[in-house]
Amino acid sequence: MAETSDGTRHGRAVLCALVGAVMFGFLGIFTRYLHVDKGVASFDVATLRLLLATVALLLVLVIVERAELRVHPRDLPFFILFGVFKFLSDGTLFFAMGQINISLATLLQMTAPYYVMILSLFLFRERITAQRLIAVMMTFVGCMLVTGVLIGESRLDLLGVVSALLSGLFYALYLLGGRVGTRRGYHPVTLLFYYFLFGTVSAMLFTALTSDLPGTLVRLAEPDVLGAALFLGVGLTLIPYYLYAYATANASTTLVSMVSVVELVVATLVGYVFFDEVLSALNILGISLVLGSIVVADVHISRRVRERRAQDASTDQDGNGPD
Repeated sequence: MAETSDGTRHGRAVLCALVGAVMFGFLGIFTRYLHVDKGVASFDVATLRLLLATVALLLVLVIVERAELRVHPRDLPFFILFGVFKFLSDGTLFFAMGQINISLATLLQMTAPYYVMILSLFLFRERITAQRLIAVMMTFVGCMLVTGVLIGESRLDLLGVVSALLSGLFYALYLLGGRVGTRRGYHPVTLLFYYFLFGTVSAMLFTALTSDLPGTLVRLAEPDVLGAALFLGVGLTLIPYYLYAYATANASTTLVSMVSVVELVVATLVGYVFFDEVLSALNILGISLVLGSIVVADVHISRRVRERRAQDASTDQDGNGPD
């Protein structure tokens, strides 16, 4: 029964990460609407996204489960740190997109699995195996094919490239925050709320100094702006991030980070369907490689889980046997 429960929980975690990544792939529709059609600055869009997600989650917790708002004061620096990582991941990505080709910036952010793999080796003692390296390389090559970087022309700028790489690092650190917080005994929704809260505080402090944040908040009175912002903050932020929080608490952080790359695949398909962007045979090959890498990684990790259960069961039987 325990084995079935563990297997079900692992499969559910992978599914949650996959659904969350698919939802993130639709972000471009609403961010482009707010930024291009409505003239809201990109950093202000990121701030509204975090702010509305935080407020919505707070209301849910106050009504449904106030106990999840309780944290130890000594852990507040921990929440602040990973909240800042969340904002920095978004901020550095938006900056990079203004300096280099958008597809290249997105691709470089997808180096997060590399960072997660290295950091998990030291933090969680997760082994780096040949099969896992193969999966990551499939993901990276697939991303290059999806974005067209291998055959297209990208406007390179050193500061933009470094910023995009930093975005991948900050995103990896944010993902690791879910695993670290779970080991401290916190529920995923508690982690999510405080990461969002301090990410919002960081974003508002930054945008208040660099743009017209009060004017942007006033624009929420416009029904179309409010509707798009709410869907962005709740439907495409709060829900998928909660799915990610559940996934990182019940599956390998490396696997979750690799599944998150599906976001790039979905974003490419969204661009093809909604914005008439070109989808070539190489793009389709890249999509196949990304999806295949997830299968490779998941099969490897699932086998390790089964082997570990079998080893534990054998140990229990030996311990319960006659002296």
